[in-house]
Amino acid sequence: MFTIAKTGKRPSIEIECTLPEPAKGARRSRAAAVPRVARRLALAIRLQKLVDAGEATSDTVLEGIAGASRTRVSHLMALLNLSPDLQESILFLKADPPREKDLRAIAREVDWTKQRKLWCDLIEAQGKS
Repeated sequence: MFTIAKTGKRPSIEIECTLPEPAKGARRSRAAAVPRVARRLALAIRLQKLVDAGEATSDTVLEGIAGASRTRVSHLMALLNLSPDLQESILFLKADPPREKDLRAIAREVDWTKQRKLWCDLIEAQGKS
């Protein structure tokens, strides 16, 4: 179950959805223990830190660090538009995560509350397939 609760001056928001369990008997090597999309999000976070620190001053530098094209780097960086709690969920998700393409579609939504709803819808749809 995935629950988000915000406290403070604003009313609390709670969204619940059930995450699918990993398939029984599924074996993963140690390298594959971290889902690919989580590794890509971690790379995007690292690239943003380099930009913020002034260590990566051009797209060419980011391309070199990521070992990817400018378009691919843009795709990775788009994941940073996800709300922080969704990013955390992706980084620590143990069940099979959604595809990066689906996450970029969620990241295009500016309202984080709507992002959370889209996330839950996506996770629930994955569990039913």
